[in-house]
Amino acid sequence: YLNAPVEWVLEEPKVMEVKVMLTGPVQAFQLLHPDSLKISLDLKQLRPGSQEIALTRDMVKTPSNLTVAGITPERIRITASRLLPLTVPIEVLTENTPPSGMAVQSITVIPTEVKVLIPRRLRGKRIRILTEPVDLSLLDVQKIFTPSLRYPPEIQFPGAKTPMIRVIVKTRTEPPSRR
Repeated sequence: YLNAPVEWVLEEPKVMEVKVMLTGPVQAFQLLHPDSLKISLDLKQLRPGSQEIALTRDMVKTPSNLTVAGITPERIRITASRLLPLTVPIEVLTENTPPSGMAVQSITVIPTEVKVLIPRRLRGKRIRILTEPVDLSLLDVQKIFTPSLRYPPEIQFPGAKTPMIRVIVKTRTEPPSRR
């Protein structure tokens, strides 16, 4: 898929494979690497909703000594939608417990929320953006973390850039527990 407009998405099912029949001299087939055959589908004229696209011979990149005899299927159906902007809070995940004598006073995430782009079909559904777990057992040596984010695969960030997140953990001393 080439030239897909920014902030658009192809809904499932995406056709990723077609059958291409070729003709040409036997020698050309011996030199052919099937993995090198690709159909380029230009999405420059994409419009919202469902649409059918004819697969033509000129979309197939082949060596000059081979000719495309046919393509199956001859047409594919795609559904395109514009991604919708949404602001989602960031949820901080933690793991382990603080070192002995320390307790978590507060956890702050900067920024507290991020802008995302979602497919129209997810509108109204709960979207969660989570941090990778922050290891509280490291609080004696580290109090500021920059975890990666966990998010659904159909979510995109504007400009295709995942934001940098900082998690700041404030601690207080706690008397050791008696047993």
